[in-house]
Amino acid sequence: MLEDDFAVIYGITTIVDVKKASTAHLMQMTPSSLKKMSIFSEEALPFRTKGTHFINIPSGFEAFFNILKPMLSKKQQKRVSKCR
Repeated sequence: MLEDDFAVIYGITTIVDVKKASTAHLMQMTPSSLKKMSIFSEEALPFRTKGTHFINIPSGFEAFFNILKPMLSKKQQKRVSKCR
């Protein structure tokens, strides 16, 4: 994707399917690692993030989502959505 000028200039939309994510998967991520991932995605990736969509959300994902969202910038918070 780094070679694709269209993706670099116009941005990307990420779709994350968390259907098979378990509580054990989510518990491996500490708040500091979540913060590092959010900073990396906002400041270090050479792409403009147009949107991030989480699909097939299990019941335990809500707590993870509520921890992650405040770590994002206001602009990125508006671009994150979740669908059941």
